[in-house]
Amino acid sequence: MSTQALERGLDCLMALANSDGPLSVGEIATATSIPASTVYRLLRPLEKRGLAERTEQGKRLLGLQVLVLCRSARNVHRLQVAEIALPVMQELARLTQETVVLTVVKEFEAMCIEVVPSTQLIRLTPEKGRPQPIWAGCSSKILLAYMPRDFQEEVLNLADGCRYFDGTTFAREAVRRQLDQVRQDGFCITIEEVDAEAAGVAAPILGKWNRLEAGLSVLGTKYRFQEDQLPRIVELVVSSARAISEKVTLVGA
Repeated sequence: MSTQALERGLDCLMALANSDGPLSVGEIATATSIPASTVYRLLRPLEKRGLAERTEQGKRLLGLQVLVLCRSARNVHRLQVAEIALPVMQELARLTQETVVLTVVKEFEAMCIEVVPSTQLIRLTPEKGRPQPIWAGCSSKILLAYMPRDFQEEVLNLADGCRYFDGTTFAREAVRRQLDQVRQDGFCITIEEVDAEAAGVAAPILGKWNRLEAGLSVLGTKYRFQEDQLPRIVELVVSSARAISEKVTLVGA
């Protein structure tokens, strides 16, 4: 197989992966700018190897063999965790009326992989896939608190001297103590560290052997996170994170 044929075959596979449903040969041709006759020839080896399947209507979709290729891939694992977490996140959003976010560690940053937006008129809605500093904000700090000490120290060194949104300076020793306290408490509360008038509560999602899988956060305006409301929010976030942790551990995701 030539390099061009391989590239085109992968383009067809990616078109199927990026589609919300089965695609006809013509639709794949349009998505990839490859002639339909060529698409038809490229699909045959993909179907033979189970990477693509043909529906009764003659359209194509990803085959189950794709799962074999990426069974151990980290992103697939995260997608499994997000899928498990979503129903619990939706219920948590309903109970709190605030935005619920699922974050994971990406190198030396935090990244949102799932979000259930609040129905409130004024709300915080992080963008899925967008990285953010792992040292600021509850949805990030909850991850940092449960990472190994050597990773924490690297982040603390990198962030030393940086400033939070409210103008206060990142202080390595103070943050180190805060991370220890977060692990002791099992949750994290922050106010206006990333955005103006923003507040949040986060708890860890832990899998087998208490391995950190993700962080679960409820985000909103600081005016809705007053002292009389915080205990209920904390309880809901912690119990929801525990419920997701139990499901993740049970299925071995």
